[in-house]
Amino acid sequence: MNLKNKIDHLMLLQGENIVKPRDSVLKSYSSLDKLNIDKESDFYNFFSTYFTYGLIKRVGIESLVEVAREKEFLALNRNLKNSWNIPNEYIIFANDGYSGGYLYNTEDNSVWNFTLGEQDLLGTDKMKHWDSFYAFLEWYLTSEEE
Repeated sequence: MNLKNKIDHLMLLQGENIVKPRDSVLKSYSSLDKLNIDKESDFYNFFSTYFTYGLIKRVGIESLVEVAREKEFLALNRNLKNSWNIPNEYIIFANDGYSGGYLYNTEDNSVWNFTLGEQDLLGTDKMKHWDSFYAFLEWYLTSEEE
């Protein structure tokens, strides 16, 4: 099973009403397009297909934002990117509200576990990261025992 199919399977195990209806898909497209996210990317595909609130995930890990809530999603990215001095190619899609979160790199499909105060490590092997968005989701949606 390829990684995309595995993520689709893990998402369907989340329960009913996880797949977005058409109106939510269109709202997600609007949010993602305003941040210039590639329509062919794993990130775009995932966030325009599935609802992300209430996911069963690793304990102690931040929840993913819901991109269909356009004003909140865009404000989060605008405000935190400015205050945390995050480069434009990174999209904040999960945060703890004050000290860090997960960033998606729009240029190479990687995901970074960002901590405030470590901006200089962003994009280096010194900061925990996943080489693909689906690799991050595989980790995020499975427990440590799996």
